[in-house]
Amino acid sequence: MQVIDYKIQQSRLFPLLATAYAYRFVGEWLNWLYTDVTQRLQANDFSTLPEAHACTAGLKSLTTSFTAGGIEKCRKLCGGHGYLCSSGLPELFAVYVPACTYEGDNTVLLLQVARFLMKTVAQLGSGHRAQAIYDHRTMYLISFIVVLWELTDKISHMEMIKGIRGHGYYDELVIPIIENTAREGELTESLAEA
Repeated sequence: MQVIDYKIQQSRLFPLLATAYAYRFVGEWLNWLYTDVTQRLQANDFSTLPEAHACTAGLKSLTTSFTAGGIEKCRKLCGGHGYLCSSGLPELFAVYVPACTYEGDNTVLLLQVARFLMKTVAQLGSGHRAQAIYDHRTMYLISFIVVLWELTDKISHMEMIKGIRGHGYYDELVIPIIENTAREGELTESLAEA
């Protein structure tokens, strides 16, 4: 029996495979975006640059980080065979992982995306129409930010944490420690109730 035939291996590998296909489709969309932005630039229309930069920066950060982790997960799932050159994983890891830091830490790219989104939220908040050209994509993201802002007035951080579904043991979860230090007693009581 091959490793791939085990259901437990399939349950961990197939989501990675599905994500790889999703990234392939995203790559095709990025080709379209590149063509569109290039045509606009040739016509001296620079209006799409901020949004295109936010899209590419965010996707680069997301896809490289997830793929590097996915390669490592595949290597582990192959057991000792994952270290063999014949598996293709060591070479893939060596070639691909540096892509996570070509522009520095991926956090810098995510901060650039956040800056674009916050500028768009500010435009909407001041009653102006957002200057995003690919409006439906940006508005989709902005809708989540607006919902979160509305919710933060109504629910506590602990309730937000309780609401996180599918959070794995090894996943990172950042809690605003400085903000919550003054309310440590309340948080401790909430944790005891959880």
